[in-house]
Amino acid sequence: MSPERASENASRDLLWGLLDLWVVVLVALTGVSLFHLDPGVLPTVSLLLVLLFMFLLPGYALISALQPRRPQRSRSAGRDRYEPTVASEGGMALTERLVLATGASVGIVTATGFASHLTGIGIEPGPTSVVLTAITLIGCVVAAVRRYRLHPDVRFDGREVIRSSAPIRGLFVRRSTIDRAITSLIVVSVVVAVAGGAFIAVSVDDRESYTELYVLSANETGEPVAAEYPSDEEGTEEILIGVTNREDRTMNYTLIVHHQLVDGDAEVRSEERDRYDIDLPRDDEWRTEYPVPTDDDRTGERLVFLLYEGSPPDDPDRESAYRAVHVWLDDPDDTA
Repeated sequence: MSPERASENASRDLLWGLLDLWVVVLVALTGVSLFHLDPGVLPTVSLLLVLLFMFLLPGYALISALQPRRPQRSRSAGRDRYEPTVASEGGMALTERLVLATGASVGIVTATGFASHLTGIGIEPGPTSVVLTAITLIGCVVAAVRRYRLHPDVRFDGREVIRSSAPIRGLFVRRSTIDRAITSLIVVSVVVAVAGGAFIAVSVDDRESYTELYVLSANETGEPVAAEYPSDEEGTEEILIGVTNREDRTMNYTLIVHHQLVDGDAEVRSEERDRYDIDLPRDDEWRTEYPVPTDDDRTGERLVFLLYEGSPPDDPDRESAYRAVHVWLDDPDDTA
């Protein structure tokens, strides 16, 4: 065989030998892309990717980077084939990699969650998925470089992922009864952990869904605060109306502003002053400045802000609104 042909075959074997890393990279990039879409899209696929990030991908990349060698192969007595055994140099078969990857992934995800919380980023799907994807990609790159530097006879062959019988056979062949019992216990624990994670992900919402409607006013430095609302001085002041979408999907809201005259607990008059149609993506915020007339001749007058999901009823009021806040145009204690 010519040197050129030998070099070509070696390069092809190397690329195929990184098959497991290519699969991990592809799944990780697909997962981080889906995490930044509307969570209502492909929920089953998103759940599967979440479980892979929790129990496999970052841990497998880390183990692959630490263990680039294949297990030592020795000829089995009486049989013309080779069986995988753990190498003295630290080589590891696919089975051991998968088992250790599960524990390593759980540890990486936990550490990432703690770090996100301590740094103030918060444990949110978007930032967390980006960090886990970065860890996975870095681990795969390091693993690929380390395998490349090894002789083909000792580097781990990623094509083991398509040899379906190899992982199961590697768990139990040439092992003592105690080793098999321990291995079986580990496998059962992994299955239970994955099943439990899937049950929790399906049965429990990852966070409470709600919508915020608020009214803020500027203090002396111009900062929005929940105080210092319109005074009794005649004129016009600006308040800040805000809506924050903490639901699990993109929302369409209708915000209606009513000018009301109140006598005690009874509404004497209520008329619509403004109306806003708001389309708000998940975790996004909408704000607008709103002019409020103020003078000392007003008695029992207020502005009421009524927020509805979608279209409001023909006769909107506080009872039918999804959220409602109000601002007095005078001191309510002076109401007759």
